[in-house]
Amino acid sequence: MKFLRVLILVLLSLHISEGIDRYYDCDVYTTSDPNPYLTLKPGYDDKICIQDFSDGLFYCKWWTCQAPPCSRDQELRSSYNKCPYCEGTCSNGGEIHDVGTSFPCADGYNTCRCAKTGVVMTSYAMTNKVALCGAPIEI
Repeated sequence: MKFLRVLILVLLSLHISEGIDRYYDCDVYTTSDPNPYLTLKPGYDDKICIQDFSDGLFYCKWWTCQAPPCSRDQELRSSYNKCPYCEGTCSNGGEIHDVGTSFPCADGYNTCRCAKTGVVMTSYAMTNKVALCGAPIEI
């Protein structure tokens, strides 16, 4: 059974690394692709995905985690973020931020703030593929 799970993960990673369409900084998935919310991409730690309802496609922006400035035994993790952080900091989009600072969220649209609990608070406006993927705004 374990062999079968490993084989499935390998096949999924091959699918992801070959033939995935790009839209600026994002990988683009169709509804017939494996679920992008559950998919892993070799060499990356985490991602944010949205579905554009006008075209039905999924857009995912991937990142690697920045190394936190504390020793490994002092690293903290949250249930919503795969990247580690340290006391007095938080992590969003793979980047470490100090408590009390505001910064652009990984979705490219919202403003985030690092709370002293390590939780990232966001303005929670809906993002779109243009903002998420860093596409130029057409006027």
